[in-house]
Amino acid sequence: MLWQKEAHEDCVKQPVDIYGAVPNPLIYMRGHIIVKTKMDARLLVGLMVLAMVAGAYAQVNVDMDVDQVVVYPQSVALVYESGTEGSGTQFKTEISSMAYPDSIRVPGASELSISTANTVRPYYDSYLSGSRQEPMKQLLGQLMGKVVTIGGVKGTLTWMSESWLGISNATAFTAMPISSTWTIVSATPMAKPNETVVESETMTNVTWLSGGNKETMISYLASGFSWNPVYFLDAGESSSRFEFWAKVTNSFEDLDANVKLVGGNVRISGGRYYDTNYYADTMAQEALSGGSYSGYMGSAPSVSTAGEYEVYDLGKKTIKKGESRLISIFANTVTPEKEYVWDTRSGDYVQRIYLVENPGKTWSYGTVKVYENGILMGEDAISWTPKGQKAKITIGNAPDIDVSKKTTTVDMGSYYSYKRKHTTTLTLKNYKAAGVTVKLIDSYPTSIDEGSFESSEEFVKQPGNLLEMNVTLSAGQERVLTYSYTT
Repeated sequence: MLWQKEAHEDCVKQPVDIYGAVPNPLIYMRGHIIVKTKMDARLLVGLMVLAMVAGAYAQVNVDMDVDQVVVYPQSVALVYESGTEGSGTQFKTEISSMAYPDSIRVPGASELSISTANTVRPYYDSYLSGSRQEPMKQLLGQLMGKVVTIGGVKGTLTWMSESWLGISNATAFTAMPISSTWTIVSATPMAKPNETVVESETMTNVTWLSGGNKETMISYLASGFSWNPVYFLDAGESSSRFEFWAKVTNSFEDLDANVKLVGGNVRISGGRYYDTNYYADTMAQEALSGGSYSGYMGSAPSVSTAGEYEVYDLGKKTIKKGESRLISIFANTVTPEKEYVWDTRSGDYVQRIYLVENPGKTWSYGTVKVYENGILMGEDAISWTPKGQKAKITIGNAPDIDVSKKTTTVDMGSYYSYKRKHTTTLTLKNYKAAGVTVKLIDSYPTSIDEGSFESSEEFVKQPGNLLEMNVTLSAGQERVLTYSYTT
């Protein structure tokens, strides 16, 4: 860089340009000296290229906002965040440390870098625990050594320890924890405390390479969200009502986004895979069929297979961190069928069952509470119930219908080649004041002599080697059914 110094007075009157080719030289005033400069064109171009290169490789922070979360039954959610990349090729954003690194995706990125870092963030919380006692301590600090009244006790306030105060006067000394609930009366004016408590929070840094100058989206699976169905059946004599609510729990972060819930058999390894509400029915069905159930607990969840499922779109919801929200999915009048069922495989008792047909969106696996005349009478697991299908809700036994099953065996002797004859007696008695119909389900005997089965009543043979019959009983009536077979 070439430059020339001249006396201030002369330069102001007539600036001197020793190059002549530059009509508007740069003039810098330093005290009483004017400095005129001209930059070499090649050097100027070189600096411009260097600045462009530095700008191209600069890391640009991208502000991302959560737009949508899709919550699965296993306490994991697919989170979508969006933002604008701006100019450059290398971009960075912070996401929650609750994200599973193996699931992070940035469409259009050629390379991703994932790391964790501690970030200092302010918390506006006066909850008296640990470092969050700070706002209260700021207030109390202004009163130390001053005369105050607490709970009717007047005296000088002092610190006893990190979490205890003392108040003393001429006759007594009283100690109390900071977390106590009390009112302090003082003539000393106090300044409002700074309610901001600074705490360290672990975040996940995501850095990626991209072309820039476009809207971008990042998605990842994260813990911190959960949902489960909550069902209510209000059974009445003339009309009944069925309600399906979604209980959504957010321990992720304050949320203002579109929320979707997934119910059904979408298998994701890593989350709350053994949730009792969600899998009770599935596991029971597999146990009855001789199957087995297992869940792989991996380091990161990944969707492996999808069977029957339903998506419930709740729209945009605002849910605070630490909040649970009950959101209605279905609520309407229904006409349930009431059944009395004696399944001999369960024992000698009759179950009371409601059959409720689903007129709308699928009811996912969950627990239903049954109220009769406003009184909670029981609850049951509800199975997957699509539109048009009937949900079977068992709420308890009917003790005023007495049932028993008894089987006797006799040796038929050598004349019958030592065959054995088995006789089963099924007894039902109705103690109700009105007539009822009981659905009787029994097991068909196995390994019997062909053609030896004889019955006093006609059963209907059902799949699964079952016998079924509807037994009508008037008030006070008893019926005895028998069948026999040889082995």
